[in-house]
Amino acid sequence: MRISFINVAIVCTALASCVLALEFGLRYYDGVSFSEFENFVEKRVSLVRVQTLSEYHDTLGWITRSNLAQSGTNHHGDVITFTIGDHGVRMNSDQIRTLPTGAVLAVGDSFTAGSEVSDHESWPAYLERALNEPVVNAAVGAWGSDQIVLHAEHMSELLRPRLVIISFLWHDILRADYDIYIGAHKPYFTIEENELVHRNYPVPIFDGKATEIGWKRASLGYSYLVTWMMQRIDYQQWFVPWDAQYRKVHPDGTGIDISCRLLERFKKRADRENFRLVFLMQYGSTDFVQDSPPAQAAAVSECAVDDSDIDVIDPWIVMKVIHDSDLPRFHDLWVLQADNKTYGHMSRVGNELMAQELLRVIR
Repeated sequence: MRISFINVAIVCTALASCVLALEFGLRYYDGVSFSEFENFVEKRVSLVRVQTLSEYHDTLGWITRSNLAQSGTNHHGDVITFTIGDHGVRMNSDQIRTLPTGAVLAVGDSFTAGSEVSDHESWPAYLERALNEPVVNAAVGAWGSDQIVLHAEHMSELLRPRLVIISFLWHDILRADYDIYIGAHKPYFTIEENELVHRNYPVPIFDGKATEIGWKRASLGYSYLVTWMMQRIDYQQWFVPWDAQYRKVHPDGTGIDISCRLLERFKKRADRENFRLVFLMQYGSTDFVQDSPPAQAAAVSECAVDDSDIDVIDPWIVMKVIHDSDLPRFHDLWVLQADNKTYGHMSRVGNELMAQELLRVIR
C-alpha cells in the first residue's frame, strides 16, 4: 500500500507540473501577464467591468459615470452623442451643464435615459424643449423599480424639483425581485410587519465570490488554461452563466407589491415637500402583440392611481391602436437593430410620442 501511495503522489505531482507548464506556456504565448491574478469569469460577468460607462454605487449598485462625453455612429450611420454630467445625469444636448434646482426631474431606466438615441432625442430632452424649462434626466440603464425610486428620493432632496416624473419599463417591476441583476449586486426591499425594509445597504461589490458565480468558476476562473479551453470549445455558458448574473430573492409577483409601496412612499414625500409627482409606464416593442398590457404594468399603474392618487400616464391604448392600425408607423417608434428584424429602445419618434403623452397631463 505504501508503494501505491508513493506512485499516486508521483503521478499527481507530474500532472500538476504539466498543468502549470501549460498554464505558464499559454500565458507567455498569448501575452497574458504572469502576475495578472484575476478571475477571468468575473471579469466578463461583472457589470461595472463589462460596461465601462457604469461604475459602482454603494446605494444603487451602479450608476452612469459622471462628466463624460462620447460620440459615434450607429449601424444606420446616424451620429449618436452621449453626454453625462454630475450624478450620472444625461444631458439633453452635447454640452455639460450645471444641474438646476427647482426644475423637472425624470428618473427611470434605459428607456428614460434614451439608449440608442442621441442626447437631444430622449423623451426628457423633447419634454424640456416643449416646456421651455430644464428637465433633468437622472435615469440609468437596467435599473429596477426599487433603484429608480431610491434615486428619485436622493435627487429630489438634492435638486428640490417642482415636478418629478418616475418612469418604469414594466420589466423594472420584475427586477425588484432580484438582489443580483446583470452581473451586479443591487439594493432590494423586503416587507416585514407590513413595512418596507431596505436590504443590501451598502450594496456589496461584485467580485467573483463563490456565492456569486459558483465554486467552480470562483476557483478555476483564475486559470488562463481553463479560459483558453472554454474559448476553444465555444462554451459561452462558462463565461456568462445566468445564475452568476441574476439572483432572485423573492417569489414571482413580489415586485408588484414592493413597487406599489415605494411609489406610495414617494408620493407622501412629494406631498410633504410640495412638488408634483407623475408616473409614466413604458413598454417594449414586442408587448403589443398581446390584446392587453402585461399584468405587472396594469397592476402597478392601477395601484399608483387608486392607492396613492398619483397622476399616471399609461400609453398602452395609444400605442396599441398604432400597432393594430398602422404597423409601419409603429415600427418607426423603435430603433431597428443591425439584423434589420429586431427592434430595441424607443427611437426619436417614439420618445417624442412619450413627451407628447406626458404633456397632456403636465399641462
